[in-house]
Amino acid sequence: MAQQYKNVLTGRAKTEPQVEGSDIIPYYIDFETNDLNGNLVRLKDIVENPANKYVLLDFWATWCGPCRDEMPNVIKAYDLYKDKGLEIIGIAVNDKVESCRKYISKNSIGWINVCDDKEHEINSIYGVWGIPDNVLIDCKTGIIIDRDLRGKYLDEELNKLMK
Repeated sequence: MAQQYKNVLTGRAKTEPQVEGSDIIPYYIDFETNDLNGNLVRLKDIVENPANKYVLLDFWATWCGPCRDEMPNVIKAYDLYKDKGLEIIGIAVNDKVESCRKYISKNSIGWINVCDDKEHEINSIYGVWGIPDNVLIDCKTGIIIDRDLRGKYLDEELNKLMK
């Protein structure tokens, strides 16, 4: 258990947005996994896709009440900004593939979705210690520019960036 917390804290330190005056620049950390349909997903391919300006890694779960409460905001953001260069990768933490498929279908979620299991531990790589959580990546630089944007703050940040 102590090693797991150490991994999460290490991931968090590497992926926190840059603090003014700090020399640490938090670049995205690539991962490779399969989506819910079995297709290979590489974060690097999505970040380097010229059609994408920003990638939002959205950590959530079907069993998480606050995640379900936040999902309409994420759906709204995707609908508003997907044609302007926003891509989202939904990362279901400690969830079951079938539960994810049902939820995604019921809510008409159109972005890439993966289930993060113990084999990949994307949540540890990104230092997620509670959900919902998200990480916003600038595709031009590969830098993590913000984190934990929820509700109106997600919309405000994307509106500012997409002008």
